[in-house]
Amino acid sequence: MSRKKKVTQGTPYFFERVSIDEAFPTIQDVSAEVSESFDGVRDDWPQAAHYDKLLLQISGEEIKCDNRQCKGGLRIGNILRKMVSAKLTVFESIELCNGYEVYGKSKYKCCHAFKVNVSIKYREDKA
Repeated sequence: MSRKKKVTQGTPYFFERVSIDEAFPTIQDVSAEVSESFDGVRDDWPQAAHYDKLLLQISGEEIKCDNRQCKGGLRIGNILRKMVSAKLTVFESIELCNGYEVYGKSKYKCCHAFKVNVSIKYREDKA
């Protein structure tokens, strides 16, 4: 039986398309609130988008940047791996977009930033 379980969209967790339950078997439930700034880190952040476990499954490894010229975003998979590794239940951070804007032969770092709050509830039998 193949370990691969296809998801409908998004980039794969752990280099293959598996469900979030397979990628993170100790997580019972997860939610994230993500605000994206269009001009870097700031004091007043726009309305946050809420991601539950299903939406994180669909988005995959990365929550895409809203900048049309950028091919990057927020690496939510990295945050989940760090949290699970350290057994954290709450994580709050400001992360810069990992993408670049390409104009002709020039490449510029995307100036978008993400304010992220993640909460994890672990399975009691696998914690």
